[in-house]
Amino acid sequence: MSKPFPSGLHEADIRAQLERILASEAFSQSESLQRFLKYVVERTLAGQADELKEYNVGVDVLGRGESYDPRTDTIVRVQAGRLRSKLHEYYRNHGSQDLVRIEIPKGTYVPDFQQMNEQAGVSGAGAPRQRKVVLWVGAGALTLALLGVLGVWLLHRRGTEPSVERPGAMQSIAVLPFADMSPNQDQEYFADGVAEELTNTLSHLQGIYVAPRTSAFQFKGQPIGIRQIGEHLGVDVIVQGSVRKAEDNLRVTAQLLRAGDGANLWSATYDRTEGDVFAVQEELARAITNALQVPLLYNPREYWTEHYTDDPRIYELYLRGRHRLNRGEEADIAMAIDLFEDVLAQDGDYAPAYAGLVDAYARLAFLGLASPPEVEAEAKRAAERAVELDTHLPDAHLALAAYQILFRWDWEQGERAVRRALELDAADPGAHEWYAHLMIATGRLDEGLAEARRARELDDLSPSPATTVALALYLKRNYREAQAECRRILRWAPDSKVTRVILGLTYRQQSRFEDAIAAFQELERTTAGNSAASLSFKAQTYAFAGREEEARNALDELKGLAELRYVAPSYFARVHLALGENDDALDWLEAASQNRSLPVATIKTDPDMDPLRSEARFRAILAKAGLE
Repeated sequence: MSKPFPSGLHEADIRAQLERILASEAFSQSESLQRFLKYVVERTLAGQADELKEYNVGVDVLGRGESYDPRTDTIVRVQAGRLRSKLHEYYRNHGSQDLVRIEIPKGTYVPDFQQMNEQAGVSGAGAPRQRKVVLWVGAGALTLALLGVLGVWLLHRRGTEPSVERPGAMQSIAVLPFADMSPNQDQEYFADGVAEELTNTLSHLQGIYVAPRTSAFQFKGQPIGIRQIGEHLGVDVIVQGSVRKAEDNLRVTAQLLRAGDGANLWSATYDRTEGDVFAVQEELARAITNALQVPLLYNPREYWTEHYTDDPRIYELYLRGRHRLNRGEEADIAMAIDLFEDVLAQDGDYAPAYAGLVDAYARLAFLGLASPPEVEAEAKRAAERAVELDTHLPDAHLALAAYQILFRWDWEQGERAVRRALELDAADPGAHEWYAHLMIATGRLDEGLAEARRARELDDLSPSPATTVALALYLKRNYREAQAECRRILRWAPDSKVTRVILGLTYRQQSRFEDAIAAFQELERTTAGNSAASLSFKAQTYAFAGREEEARNALDELKGLAELRYVAPSYFARVHLALGENDDALDWLEAASQNRSLPVATIKTDPDMDPLRSEARFRAILAKAGLE
């Protein structure tokens, strides 16, 4: 007889449930998650739960070497988040009637086994629930890799598209990041969320230009006066404020200032409980609208049908996820995935959280932090679900575009999704930037450059669209112009890593090898020596400069990094190509093509690929990606 567990279950019951889960549709397409779940369950059944540590999972399940360092490689945490999501999906659907439940609680890799009664099997994870409808206004935009997702809860919308032209005097406004005045200084994500939501709402004022969130947030924490900020953003009125949360108490203060002289045009303080956050946001937006004495483009109660949640705890989780994702570092992306999954575990119909998941998975794949096949299924699920839940949400269509372009290389479907997002919000700089990247990838460089410049006009203080302009110029072989654009960006956004890569490439194409190496070394410094991109581009530059020994040393470093974490095959291809080892380069590019990690954003027109363009193998690679 199998041994019992504290839950009253027997080992045989747990093993039978494990096999049922592994054979399900939710898990059958992911061998890595099957291995993960089987490993943690088997170890626990064998009495070895105390050995389920992050290092052991990384080495035994995910194939990391003995030198694996969980502090710098977050793959286990990323996969654990995916596993929790898959289990949640299984029990919401095929496993909703199962009488044995296997969960991986947050903060541990030790599974929890529960025995469900007949009623629990029906009314638990898979049961329907009632949702309260709350009216609200919001907006958002998604950009991937170079394209960051911005915004909160764009809801169902119909009617007139907003103007994208900046009006004249006293008809422009910017919302600065709200300050976190909480006792523990731990509510930055919430303060940012209030400012973002206010920006989204004000964007629906008739005849008013609202500075994009990314431009306004450039001044976060900067000791710059209101007048200077107004001049930089090109606005006449500025909103600034603060948030203070202590236990269940919430205080939001806001001021409306004239940019020209800093005069206070309006101010207010709202003291509420945490559960009143939505009401506070609506009061704040309406008060500013009244102070500006301009009407909304439409009646929100006529054109916006529901809020995604009436639970402030779920909203807070979502804001924390957006905040982490906007920070953009690998550990932050992994944390954002966990937070979005937490949102969906409590509310499986929260469409913006699905769009956020697509953005996070796309960043991991696009930046070479995860193998695309490892995250493709999750990206597909989230993108399709986002559109299914809200066909009027631009972010949902941009999420679908991200999936089609980055994971499927389906340029026609990707373009259809981007165009639909632009139909819903013609003034979204992120959608224009997505369109620019699609055109650039397919070789339509002039159109791509024009679209990138359009995105930059709409959000001229964000490094992302400006960097896309620089990329288009570089691929058009306008190296000096691209270089000038990069220098302009780095003056006010010195931490823009992609900009620094493009700058280094422009130097290298002009045989300014020392300047190029310096640019890549600076990139390496900002990534704590943990960047495959910096090692690859630095090795290439050494090779082009005739410093073969240093190039091979950098290549060895890249190989060493690949023993610790995933490194995209294209990074090796670039180095071998620079060393004149074309066959080796083609081997790596074919490997990249096999697992869809090919740098499709640039490969069709990349100057580095010129030595391969006459090769039949290279033409076959382009053809497989739909780029020939």
